[in-house]
Amino acid sequence: MQGAKDRRNFETWLTDHPFVARWVRQCVACGRRGMATDAPEKFHNRYWVQRLGTIRLDVSGLCEVCAAAQLHNPI
Repeated sequence: MQGAKDRRNFETWLTDHPFVARWVRQCVACGRRGMATDAPEKFHNRYWVQRLGTIRLDVSGLCEVCAAAQLHNPI
């Protein structure tokens, strides 16, 4: 999702649709958002969800990209 206007519209949409908001996940490192991979199928055809995509987080809350980067560059 690009642009401040899209982010504001998305935040407003999430506020108006709390039944969808519970399935939105966010990476703790990069802040990327996505629908949980176990979200009900009925949410996958909504406009914002299609723009958002899905995201898989590990137990520490990292997306796959950030988790892979952490493996290559341990702290």
